Amino acid sequence: MERARYDVAWIELHQTLPQSGKLMRLKRELRIRTPQAVGHLCLLWLWALDNAPDGDLARFTPEEIAEVCQYTGRPQEKLLQTLITVGFVDEDLRLHNWYEHVGRLTDARELQRIQARDRQRKRREKLRQAKEADAASERDSHAATEQYSTEPYTTVPNLS
Repeated sequence: MERARYDVAWIELHQTLPQSGKLMRLKRELRIRTPQAVGHLCLLWLWALDNAPDGDLARFTPEEIAEVCQYTGRPQEKLLQTLITVGFVDEDLRLHNWYEHVGRLTDARELQRIQARDRQRKRREKLRQAKEADAASERDSHAATEQYSTEPYTTVPNLS
């Protein structure tokens, strides 16, 4: 069976990220090194693919966001506030430009869901039709048949 192109989730990660102004500010504010900062962001983005596919983080606490990012600094709320301050998260708690970065994946996943529902609906319809055909065949096999007598044959033998 052919694998769908978008079975595995992915994110765009640009080679300019480690040198970007946003990341430089994030590192400075949190007093962490580049690998840590990139790691925190990647963990957040990968987690968001399944848990906040629309990029909306508003239903999660700052502590949950810190846990997802494996941020161990104190206070934990500082991570989310810094992500907002430097521009990785918007003031309304949405991942900045989220749809522009993962829109194709989001659209592909929705299309896959629609196609899967359609395949399932067609499969169920075929099964229903097959059951109906079996039931009709079963009814036909029990239709009234000509009944033959079970009386013994009583003809008189011809003796001539």
